[in-house]
Amino acid sequence: MFGKVSLSKTKQEKGILIPSSAILNNEGKTQVYIIENNKAKLQTITTSKNIGDKTIVINGLKEGDVIVTNGFINLFDNANVLIN
Repeated sequence: MFGKVSLSKTKQEKGILIPSSAILNNEGKTQVYIIENNKAKLQTITTSKNIGDKTIVINGLKEGDVIVTNGFINLFDNANVLIN
């Protein structure tokens, strides 16, 4: 039995992988809440592609940023946040 296989190298995209559930679509903007100085801040991000239930963020976040991943239904920009 014979077969022909064609392999191609794909360029791995650089970015930060976050849960897709943390992403908000607000008035045409893709955003997440980040926590800075115990306040929630809306941050506009640029995403690339989804991998399962995660999304690659290519712009708008940096390593070490703390994002809100759930429980943000009543959250708003500049709200005080207590992290447990």
